[in-house]
Amino acid sequence: MQALILAAGMAERLRPLTLDHPKCLVEIGDKTFLERMITNILAYDITDINIITGFQVDKIKTFLEERFPDIDVHFYHNERYYETNNCYSLWLAKHLIHDDFLLFDADIIFDNRVLEKLINAPYDNCLTLRESSDLGEEEMKVKVNGQNKILEISKTISPNEAVGESLGIEKFSIELGKTLFDKLEENILGFNRVNDFYEKSFEDVIHEGADIYAVELNGLKCAEVDFLEDIQYVEKHILPYIQESRRSS
Repeated sequence: MQALILAAGMAERLRPLTLDHPKCLVEIGDKTFLERMITNILAYDITDINIITGFQVDKIKTFLEERFPDIDVHFYHNERYYETNNCYSLWLAKHLIHDDFLLFDADIIFDNRVLEKLINAPYDNCLTLRESSDLGEEEMKVKVNGQNKILEISKTISPNEAVGESLGIEKFSIELGKTLFDKLEENILGFNRVNDFYEKSFEDVIHEGADIYAVELNGLKCAEVDFLEDIQYVEKHILPYIQESRRSS
């Protein structure tokens, strides 16, 4: 299994922290997003790590060479990082992916047991679902049927119809991965939809018959960081829990 991390964006909403650093190298507590993520990935013996870069790519490569010198990380550069959304970065990953893979947004903080749930889930294609009844416009909301099969995934779903939000960590088979890359290519090259969220293509392949399921986290702590206040929340409410869970495991 491969790991794919999307780390191309400029993260303007986190400025001034991201004026001179890519978002994945912002420190949360005493470690960067990227260090925490790769450490979690390695804990499950996944060593085929791939990163789509953009803003400040040299700093990312230097950090990984210094912090993880024994890992052979594969890179593909999104030269249009300043004018495209994550759908474009994911589409570029077709050059790197040749096996089943885990997909990560680079700005997620999570208990590493989240990966255990995803890897061991009885589905070839699934995503992590943070259950919540408090959803707004910013969250990537998920609507499912009675078997947790995803029916819709978007920011525009009515909160009353959503069971929670997609965390930004997914598992895909290589078969559906190829279908997804084809759909991304159709949307990007055919319709110039370079600023979609990649979930739009998830929803497209679902409507065309693909089965993607939601894996509930059952209270495991996790968070996406978009704003400065999110960092304060994570440091106060998420990191202490994660650190305690590691000590007790």
